[in-house]
Amino acid sequence: MSRYKKMHKDLLANLGKAIYTRRVNQGMSQTELSQESGIDRSSISEIENGKRNPSVGAVASLADCLKTSLPKLLCGCDDCIKGNGNHNGLEHDDMMFESKQPFETPRMAEAEKDIDHDQQHKSKKDVA
Repeated sequence: MSRYKKMHKDLLANLGKAIYTRRVNQGMSQTELSQESGIDRSSISEIENGKRNPSVGAVASLADCLKTSLPKLLCGCDDCIKGNGNHNGLEHDDMMFESKQPFETPRMAEAEKDIDHDQQHKSKKDVA
């Protein structure tokens, strides 16, 4: 499995878990969430089980119906999944700008390796 495929699979699983947990904690059925959000009940089931990749608009609708925000649904930490989303006193939106828990994609990691390699190569030229 490619690293991107694994990252996407994990993200969808975390999203589904967060939606399911928040829906159940609010005493909502899938049918009720479907009626409120305008998203088909079977699609909600597939999203909750990590089997469907919803559009950003669908996730925004679900977040609104579940009285939360997109960052909290996408975080994947236990506090956000349960609805407590407070990281050391920082609200989620603030935390993203404070870079307390940065999200790193494989492409970002590769770019950092390239920069490190270029700097090491340049240092060797300066010595010679």
